[in-house]
Amino acid sequence: MENNTFLKRIKPLKKSEANVKFLSLEPLLGRVANLDTHGIDWVITGGESGPGARPIEYSWVAEIQKICKQTKTPFFFKQWGKKEFNINKNDPTIDAKSLQHAKGGCQLDGVVYKEMPRQMVLA
Repeated sequence: MENNTFLKRIKPLKKSEANVKFLSLEPLLGRVANLDTHGIDWVITGGESGPGARPIEYSWVAEIQKICKQTKTPFFFKQWGKKEFNINKNDPTIDAKSLQHAKGGCQLDGVVYKEMPRQMVLA
């Protein structure tokens, strides 16, 4: 799901018999308002990379992370996509030498979120 247009995809996912129900909000190309993560095991998000990558906004990512925290849904933020999309120009994960390097960096408010659903951690 790239933005609000695809919110309708969540309902069938929640009804599915999948062992791990996750949302891939990438490339995140717009705000995902009214995101309901109840019944979702994992949320992954990230910006678009490569030539012609469209920007991601901090507020979109921060809002999703806040919702995940409230519902105790593991949150995984892959990358900003390009370093110019990252509002923190001092994010150490921008540097390719960083062990946590990702395209454009991957810190959100100084934290690297690589949370995993419990079912996958125990496997």
